[in-house]
Amino acid sequence: MDTKRLAVGTVVGGITMFAVGYLIWNIAFDYWSAAFVAAGVARESELLLVNALSNVPAAYLVTLAVEKGGSSTIGRGVRAGAIVGFLVWSTVDLAYYANTTIFDLTATILDPLLASVQFGIGGGVIATVLGRR
Repeated sequence: MDTKRLAVGTVVGGITMFAVGYLIWNIAFDYWSAAFVAAGVARESELLLVNALSNVPAAYLVTLAVEKGGSSTIGRGVRAGAIVGFLVWSTVDLAYYANTTIFDLTATILDPLLASVQFGIGGGVIATVLGRR
């Protein structure tokens, strides 16, 4: 695995995952904002650039998983991304559920499933781009 492939996968994956994540969490399932408002911890306006940057470490993890798999096929990229997304967000959501009242059990279960979609699409795009290099 070379630095150029890792950088390309991270950038392409970060952009893709931000776009898909925005569609999922800001358009289709806006329960995050509602939960933060109800808990009194929401910002007046979202820091969109920071939100976009939050996808860079995630895309890096997915790129590492795709590269570690050895084959940059779309299917393997989707699978690697979905697994990473599910594991990362299960960890985050279970910690939120255990320590706060921001999310209920339904959100704790739904979130990792939706993250699997977001990360899976990101993984498929990463694999496609890396497969061409």
